[in-house]
Amino acid sequence: MYVPGTAGGGIERSLVWVDRQGREEPVPAPPRPYSWVRVSPDGTRLSMEVQDRANTDIWIYDLARRTSTRLTFAPEADRYPVWTPDGQRVAYTSGSDIVWKPPDGTGDIERLLTGLNAPRPFSWSGDGKKLIYDVGGASGDVAVLSLDGERRPQALIETEFGTARPAMSPDDRWLAYQSNESGPYQIHVQPFPEVGGGRWQISTDGGLNPVFSPNGRELFYDTGNALMVVPIDTKTTFSPGTPQVLFQGAYFYGPTGAGGRAYDIAPDGQRFLMLKNAGAGGSLSASIIVVENWFEELRQRVPTR
Repeated sequence: MYVPGTAGGGIERSLVWVDRQGREEPVPAPPRPYSWVRVSPDGTRLSMEVQDRANTDIWIYDLARRTSTRLTFAPEADRYPVWTPDGQRVAYTSGSDIVWKPPDGTGDIERLLTGLNAPRPFSWSGDGKKLIYDVGGASGDVAVLSLDGERRPQALIETEFGTARPAMSPDDRWLAYQSNESGPYQIHVQPFPEVGGGRWQISTDGGLNPVFSPNGRELFYDTGNALMVVPIDTKTTFSPGTPQVLFQGAYFYGPTGAGGRAYDIAPDGQRFLMLKNAGAGGSLSASIIVVENWFEELRQRVPTR
C-alpha cells in the first residue's frame, strides 16, 4: 500500500491570507513545498523556505510584482528565514550556522553564529541588535545573540525539557516560547532580558508557535488545528486574558517537534499568512494504491535459486 508522489522534496502547499473572521484570500504564488514563511516588516515581500527535491533553499516573493526569486544557493540546507526589523537583511540557518544576507541577493553572506547544535533564528529585538534563537530542535534551549561588540551568545532559558520557538514582544519586554515541562507543549511568557523575574503559562489545553501582535496587545499561538488569540495587558505587569479560538482550518501551522512556526502575521495585525496543503480540503493525496498478491510478483521479478 502506498501513496503516489514524487521522490524527494516536501508536500506542496499554497499561500493564503486569512483574516480574523476566517475568510481566505489566495496569494498568487504557485504551490510549492513551502514549510516556513515570514512577512517583511513593510508587508511587501515574503521570505519562504522551500524544500525542493534537490535541496532546501530560501526564496523571496514580491507581493506587488507577483514574482519569486531564489535567495540561497548553498549545497547545504538553508532554512528558517527571519527578517531583520528594518527589512534590510534576512537571517537564516545554513547548515549548522546562522547567517544573514540582503533579500535582493546582493552582497556577501555574513556568518553570525558558527558550530552550534541546530540553531534556528526566531525573533529580533526592535532595534535589530539582539537575535533570539533556539538550539537543539524540539528538546533545545533558548538563547540571545547581541550584535554589539564580540557577538557572544548568551543562554536565556536552559532546562532539561523541550523549550523552543521563542518570540519577542514589540516593546522588547517579554519573551514567549513553548515548553513541554508539564507534558504537552504549552505557551509560556517570561520577562526579557531578566527571564528569572517571573513566568506565566498562557495556553490551557496545549499550544505551539507563539507570536505577538504588532501592537503588543495580543499573543497568538496554534493548537495544531486552530489559531488562538489571547489579550494581554502589560501596563503594570504581564496580565494575560483567556485564550479564544480566532479561526480554524486545514492549515499547516508547523510540525510539533523539529521545525517551527509556519504561519506569520501581517504588519497591520489583521491578516495571517497561512499554508494549505495542495489538494481539496488540504488532503495530501487523492488516492492510495493497494497492490495485492505482491509476493507472486516479487517471485517473478526475483526468481529464487
